[in-house]
Amino acid sequence: MLIHGVDMRLRHTIALAFLSLIGSAGLYAHAVGLQLDVAPDTSGAGYGPALTFKINGLDPVFAVNLAIRGNHFSLGITGDEWLYHETITPDLPLLWGYGIGGYVHMGFSGDSSVSLGVRFPLFLDAYFREGTLEPFIQIAPSVGIVVAPEFRLPDWSIPFSIGLRYWFNEP
Repeated sequence: MLIHGVDMRLRHTIALAFLSLIGSAGLYAHAVGLQLDVAPDTSGAGYGPALTFKINGLDPVFAVNLAIRGNHFSLGITGDEWLYHETITPDLPLLWGYGIGGYVHMGFSGDSSVSLGVRFPLFLDAYFREGTLEPFIQIAPSVGIVVAPEFRLPDWSIPFSIGLRYWFNEP
């Protein structure tokens, strides 16, 4: 059965995979949290609520978002390596940083689409409660390619994210 151009079985499968990821992320995570991704359109890594996490032994900070907007249903995955992350002033727990990362975005509406590309995140964050709580904001200009349904260049976006991560031990 199609609802707004998206097969319900596909929606359920992707939603179940997303919920499984949320449930298992804590088992291997160095940090886990929630963020809200805002993008001007459906290009780039996507938009909507996201699970953000850092896995023990891996450097990138990941995010997985799942969004339904009208007849568009999407799943986006990002991984960002922090290249610079330093305190702005020693008097406040405020830090800033930048990095480089990548994204994969799968969109499902009338035509399904797949895009991938590179991101350049710039962020502000702070650490509270002995380094365990990290509120953050981030902007991540992104450029990539659409590989399906037709090849297209460029796929670009400038998403904004706001969120909160819990670190199981110091970052």
